[in-house]
This record gives sequence, structure tokens and C-alpha cells, in this order.
Amino acid sequence: MSDFKFNGWKENCDFFVEETVERCSNEIMRFAPDALIPVPIHKSKLKSRGYNQSQLLAEGIGERLHIPVISDFLIRIRKTTAQKTLDGADRAANLATAFTCDSEKYSPEDIRSKMDRVMLVDDIFTTGATMEGCTLALLNAGVRKVGVLSISIGGGY
Repeated sequence: MSDFKFNGWKENCDFFVEETVERCSNEIMRFAPDALIPVPIHKSKLKSRGYNQSQLLAEGIGERLHIPVISDFLIRIRKTTAQKTLDGADRAANLATAFTCDSEKYSPEDIRSKMDRVMLVDDIFTTGATMEGCTLALLNAGVRKVGVLSISIGGGY
């Protein structure tokens, strides 16, 4: 996963998508998301990395399971310290106000009809701070149910 995330090995995405679909498609479909929402990265990180690994994963999973991907609703508004350098308490504080939703682009009716139930997609789950920050932003924007899907679990690599 780290080569995919940090070293530009985008070709690894297909492997992670296929394994996720094979192992988790029943649970994903049971949750019945209206859309998959990739965890966003800050625009400076997107510029330096060239891609958002969570978006690539969401797009691959969405394509295979016929679930729309909405990647422009949840936004990272604050550049944060790399989570891997922080302990659990500092991770939560680091991300508490890092995310928001684009309520100008999506009306409350859009949210009810396209994003009533969403599934967040992220690459690595460590303490849950990223998922919690994203979930709070989505719920505050009017999303009713949020599920989470992480491709791997990390313990500080």
C-alpha cells in the first residue's frame, strides 16, 4: 500500500480494488450506498503526488459494483500534518476541522437524492481520525448515513 500511496505505483490500485470487491462486495451492497465518497487530500498534496489514491480506489470499486463516485462534495480545506507522524490524540485534533462539504455545488435536495447513504473510501485506517473528521463533515452537510471502507489497516508505518 505504501508504494501505491507514496511512490507513484498506481498500477497497484487494480490489485487492491479486485481484492476489496472479492472480499467486501456483499457488505458494501448490504449497506446500499447511494454513492462512494473518496477521502480527499489537500490540493498541495494532490499536486505533488499527482493523484488521490482514495479516489482511484473508489472509482475502481464503484465501476465494478455500479455505484456512483462523488469526489467533489467532501473537501479537505486545511493542510494537515502527516497522520503517520502523530499519536492517536494528536491525530484527532489534527483532522477535527480539516474537512467540509461543498454546499454551494450540492443543494439539500441533491444530498437527499444522491447522497442520503454514502460510503467513505480511504486507503489506510489507523486510528479512525480521518474517517471521523470526514463523517462529521458529511453528517453536518445533511448526509443521513455514512459507512466506511478502508483498504488496509495500519499501525504507523
